[in-house]
Amino acid sequence: MLFYNYYIMNKKRGVVILRIIILLMLLIIPFVSASFFDFPNIKEVNLNIKNWITGKATSATTTLNITIGNTAPIVNNITPISAQSVTAGSITNVTFTFVATDADGVSNIDNTTASGRFNISAGDDKRFNSSCKVLPTVISTTQANFSCTIALWYWDPSGQWTVNASIKDTPGAYAQNYSTNFSLGSTTAMNMTPTALTWSSVGPLSTNTLANQNITIFNIANKNITANNVNVTAISMQGETTTTEHLNASNFTVSIANACDTGATMVNATTISITPSNITAGNFTASSAPQEELFFCLEEVTAGISQQSYSTTGAGAWTVGII
Repeated sequence: MLFYNYYIMNKKRGVVILRIIILLMLLIIPFVSASFFDFPNIKEVNLNIKNWITGKATSATTTLNITIGNTAPIVNNITPISAQSVTAGSITNVTFTFVATDADGVSNIDNTTASGRFNISAGDDKRFNSSCKVLPTVISTTQANFSCTIALWYWDPSGQWTVNASIKDTPGAYAQNYSTNFSLGSTTAMNMTPTALTWSSVGPLSTNTLANQNITIFNIANKNITANNVNVTAISMQGETTTTEHLNASNFTVSIANACDTGATMVNATTISITPSNITAGNFTASSAPQEELFFCLEEVTAGISQQSYSTTGAGAWTVGII
């Protein structure tokens, strides 16, 4: 009986030892069979052993989170703009169209941000329209067509102007295109006030008599009128009663100074430059508008002519011009 009990106890002890040996082998085998760089697999094996021992599941779930970012729009297909000229004393409206493309769809384009701008590198002149209009024509689900009209002013300088079209999408991503340009030509134009001159208290022996008015010339286009490029063409004034008599053009001088004996002497039917007159381009309605004033002086009366009225009615008006 004692021997039997001893046998049973040793058998149970052997089973326990056997289980311990099996467990140790399961723990050691992954280390023996795996290289040093396979340690992530060791964790997985140990986890599987733990699950086997505890009876837990051998699989688990994980959550996912992916954010799809916004795609910025693209501005393209700006229509070519032909050569332009300014309109004297006014504006010239220039219209062009462009396409905005957004891979996220046209609903992602912020139509209220469609803008156009004209720039010229020769100066800081900029003309723009910040409210270009979307056109009703459907191009595609990702493309919208816009029309933009920008006004050029009469003093805007000639040269190559760059066209800049831009837009944003609803998240605020910005796109622009400035690959197009156009040529703005040089235009010469002027106006003047007044357009009639009179003299008072002139007798047969009168000298150095200034006209009651001086003429002011304004540059109303974009060409700078450089020195000596304001001129006057005078015509000898015919007698209104005795038409064979004239108050000769050579009796007059024209100057930019409010004085006699300082200006250019006129020659009948000949264009004479008024030195050193000039008028730069600019806004002639501004308080500091570029302008030139001309003063007309009757230096002396033609000898031997009779007392009567002399005017440009019969022989022709005088011409003030710029080049």
